[in-house]
Amino acid sequence: MSMKTNDNSQLNKRMQEIDAGIPEKRISIDYSTLEESVSKWLLLKDKNVLRILMATVIANKLQGDPVWLLIVCASGGSKTELLRGLNKIPNIYNLSDLTPQTFLSGMKGENASLLSRIDPDNTIMVMKDFTTVLTMHRDKRQEILGQLREIYDGYIKKAFGTGETKEWHGKLGFIAGVTTVIDRYQTISQVLGERFIQYHLVHDNALVLARKSMSNSGDEKQMREEIQESFANFIAGIQIPEKNPDVSGTVKEKIIHLATFCVRARSGVFREGYSRDIEFVPDPELPTRFTKELAKITSALSLIDGRSDEENYNLVFKIGLDSIPQIRRNIISKFRFDDEYETSTVASMIGYTLTPARRALEELEAFGLVKRRRTGKGLTDLWSFSEEAIKLLTIALPDGEKTKRLTVPDPSGDGFDEAAKFFEEAEQETLPDLS
Repeated sequence: MSMKTNDNSQLNKRMQEIDAGIPEKRISIDYSTLEESVSKWLLLKDKNVLRILMATVIANKLQGDPVWLLIVCASGGSKTELLRGLNKIPNIYNLSDLTPQTFLSGMKGENASLLSRIDPDNTIMVMKDFTTVLTMHRDKRQEILGQLREIYDGYIKKAFGTGETKEWHGKLGFIAGVTTVIDRYQTISQVLGERFIQYHLVHDNALVLARKSMSNSGDEKQMREEIQESFANFIAGIQIPEKNPDVSGTVKEKIIHLATFCVRARSGVFREGYSRDIEFVPDPELPTRFTKELAKITSALSLIDGRSDEENYNLVFKIGLDSIPQIRRNIISKFRFDDEYETSTVASMIGYTLTPARRALEELEAFGLVKRRRTGKGLTDLWSFSEEAIKLLTIALPDGEKTKRLTVPDPSGDGFDEAAKFFEEAEQETLPDLS
C-alpha cells in the first residue's frame, strides 16, 4: 500500500513539473551509446540517419533560421520508429496530419490555431508521414505548401471570412518522413527542396529486415521506450553554444560549390502540355538558402561527437546530392567526367525508358550541367557533363578524392538485393562510402 502511495506521489510530482515546464532529469549518453541502443532494435544499414536526425534537432536549437528535414525511405523502412523516437526530447510536437486550417484556424478561441499553442521560438514539429500531404487534393496541398513556406520564413498572416485576422511570428523546426513517391511529384519536390533538406535512407536486404522485424514482435513497447529514452538522453548531454560553431574555410568553399551544383540540378522547367517540349527555362534557384542550411547542419554535426568538419563533410555531400530528383541524380551518378553517352545508353544505365531519360537529360542541359553533341541528322545525340558541372563537382568532392566519375546511392531499389555499393571500383579512384 505504501509503495503504491509513493508511486502516486512521484507521478503527481512529475505532472506538476511538466505543467511548470520543468524538464525531466536525464543522464546524458554519448553518440556511440545512442547508436548501440538504437541498433539493438532497428536494423540500420545506414546508421548515419541517426547522426542527421540528431544534427537537425541540434541545428534548430542554434542561432539563425530553422533547418527542415525530410527522411526519404520506402514504407516499412524504419523511418516511423526513428521519428517516434524523438518524442521525449523537449519541445518536440508530434503532428499526425495537416489541413489548411491546422496552423491558423478561423475558429474563435485563443488556442484554436496550432501555432498559438506551441512555443513560438523553440518547437520542432515531427510528422511521421508527409506523404499524405503530397497525395491530397491539389488545391489543399498547394495551400499547405504555401503556408509552410511562410512559416519557414518566420511570419504568416491569414484573414478569415469571419472578419478575423490571425498572424504568427516565430521559428519552427520541422522533421518529417516521406516515401520515395516524392520523386513522382517533381514540381512539389522542387518547392519543398527550397526549404527542406532531404536524406535518402539506404535500406538493408528486405528479407533481413523482415526477420529483424519479426524478432521484435511483441516487444514494440519496450523498443520504443528504449529508443525514445536514448534520443532524449543524448540530446540532454549536448551543450548548445551561444554562438554557432564556425565551419572551416575549406569545407565552406566545398559547401558553396556543392549547393550551387545541387540547386541547379533540382530546378524545374516548364514543358508544353501536348508535345512535352521545354517551352520556358526560368532562372535556377539561387544557392543562398541551401548553402546556409548545409553550413548549419555542418555546425550541428560538429557538436555530436567531436568529428572535424572535413570528416562530417561526407555526410553533408550526400545530403546535398539527395536533394536532386531521383532520375536526374541517377544520371549524375552514372556519368564519368570525360565520357559521352548515347541517350539509349543513359536510359539503360538508370533503368528508365528513352523518353523520361531524354527529358531528364534535356533539363540538366537547360541548367548548364550537361551538354549535348549532335552527331548528324538521324543519328543519336551524345551527352556529357558540362565544363561548369565538372568545375563545381571537382571542388565539391570530399577531400582526397580525385575521380572522373561521381556515384551516389539509389534509394529506390526494390529491396531484395543488397544495397549497392555507393562507389564502383574502377581504374581511377572513387568517392568514399557515404553510408
